[in-house]
Amino acid sequence: AAGGHGTFQCHVHFSFFAGGPRSGLRQALRTARLGMKYDQQFLQAAPFWLVLYCRQPSFQNTIIMDCTFLMTQHSSKANKQLLTDFQSALARRLQGENVDIRRFFHPDIAWHFPKSTAAASSGSDHYGIDAVMAMFGGDVDTFYQPGTMKFHYHALTAEEDRVHMHFSLEAKAVNGRDYYNDYQSLFRFADGKIIEVWEYFDTAYLFSVFEN
Repeated sequence: AAGGHGTFQCHVHFSFFAGGPRSGLRQALRTARLGMKYDQQFLQAAPFWLVLYCRQPSFQNTIIMDCTFLMTQHSSKANKQLLTDFQSALARRLQGENVDIRRFFHPDIAWHFPKSTAAASSGSDHYGIDAVMAMFGGDVDTFYQPGTMKFHYHALTAEEDRVHMHFSLEAKAVNGRDYYNDYQSLFRFADGKIIEVWEYFDTAYLFSVFEN
């Protein structure tokens, strides 16, 4: 709040602003009975900073709740779509297509695997885009025959800046054995990019398939 008039600013940053959330924002503001000033062209911009002015101090909590809800709802959907697009691009790349997946990664990306996998690969933690790209190259080729990896998706759940994905990976191991394992991966997003991943799976099964 500023001054004695109950004026305050609510800064809401939308990186990807679409028609649906925009109309929803207007409706939320009308429902909250807020006195606000904005121009149409300003609302079309993305990203943008939205500054709201409230007539009554009692409405402060209402507007913050409405703005936070709309921002979280929108960013969760955007992150789910970004992950879906990434997985689609990754699947095509693993089938041999020349597909760019670097564009999905934040410069400060970190990708974590179970610590028990460190000795059999380039390590359990990969920091930076170059390290992650190397992991998708050398490590993948160490375990699986090229062009045999297929994803089977079971669930996708988003909350705040994170998206959880439950999937299975089917492939042919380099030793000719069939591989089918279940995975739980948690993705964290920042600035419209994947910035951190925690990937969990049955490592005992993996080692049993790839032994000898």
